[in-house]
Amino acid sequence: MSDGHIVRSHGPGASSKDTAWVLWAACGSVVLAAVLLAGLFASGMAGFSSLQTASPLSAAVGRSQAVGLTVVTTAGPQKDWPAFVPSSFSIPAGQLVTVTNLDNATALPAGLSAHLQVTGVVGDEETIAPLHAAGSTPSQHRSRRVTTVNENAVSHTFTIPSLRINVPIPARSTATFTIRVAEPGAYGWMCFDPCGGGTGGFGTPMGLAGYMAGTVTATPT
Repeated sequence: MSDGHIVRSHGPGASSKDTAWVLWAACGSVVLAAVLLAGLFASGMAGFSSLQTASPLSAAVGRSQAVGLTVVTTAGPQKDWPAFVPSSFSIPAGQLVTVTNLDNATALPAGLSAHLQVTGVVGDEETIAPLHAAGSTPSQHRSRRVTTVNENAVSHTFTIPSLRINVPIPARSTATFTIRVAEPGAYGWMCFDPCGGGTGGFGTPMGLAGYMAGTVTATPT
């Protein structure tokens, strides 16, 4: 998946007023898409089910000391969709999670800048480590704890709106954080970085369970 770019051009008949309307419409589309996606989660997974148009690419993870997720870039019918694998898993109330992201960056639009901040996890921070160029092994000596990620470095987010959890995942890196859920139950998560097709990158597989969305089931400790 390649990085997104905004190209501005002025034809012979273009005016600054025309450009202002184009930029206003583009920003409005980003905000509207984010509001619609968040609204589906706010209404519960039943309201979200209408987006589940493909068989989930997921495998449940049992209760363990740590959960490892991998963002792959070869999923879907055409083998070119990004996906969190597994996308649905079970965890005890306090759980260490490591996401290994094999995908490149997709700049987060200005209207979604709140998702650059790490929130809702223990310490409101994550530990990130870049991957070695030749594979999926992180450079541990270059790891660091962060509370925010640059908008041009982010690749995906791991966001549970109902728990106010948001973790931006940098490109080609591992991101480790601890989730502590007070109440057992099933919680829907999704990616808010526009990594799909269609207008503004909010098309499939954005919001598609098994790819850029799934369920975290918190179990009693």
